[in-house]
Amino acid sequence: SQLKFDVVSDEANNDKIFGFAKAPDNSIWYSTLRNVYKVVNDKGTRQTRYNDIPFKLFGFFGEYLVATTHNNDFLICSNYNGALVSKLSLDQNCIWDRLYHLDADHVLISTNNLYRLLTLSTLEMSVIENPLVPLQAEAICSDKQKAYFFKNGSVTSIDLNRLLLPPDM
Repeated sequence: SQLKFDVVSDEANNDKIFGFAKAPDNSIWYSTLRNVYKVVNDKGTRQTRYNDIPFKLFGFFGEYLVATTHNNDFLICSNYNGALVSKLSLDQNCIWDRLYHLDADHVLISTNNLYRLLTLSTLEMSVIENPLVPLQAEAICSDKQKAYFFKNGSVTSIDLNRLLLPPDM
């Protein structure tokens, strides 16, 4: 089945869509250079609760909306239909690339250098410095027990319990 909807913008010109994601309530959201929209009755409806903060990259993880902006800010909303909860001012010195759902409480984030691990329950971010994890993997996925990193025709699998250990262990 195909999803078909009209991109309706409140600006005079139609913006390029930068990202889209499916929310837990099965609604489709997308972002442009200026705003974030939710598809309602086959039309893009601007989500004013995000105060005109457009997302460059975003995803839904349970009730959390995790996003980055075109200015490389990192945002977390603990109730995606509610108000913006936290704009993390992270001195991560990186460019956010992609978000990967590992389990109910963890999101792996690829960057232009090391991976970051976001723990949703505490809204804490840590850097993953594991020599077994290939940097700049072409694709990453998880089956809730292992994380799989695909790079140069090979697959590296790492037990999530091992990947989620604090860096000093």
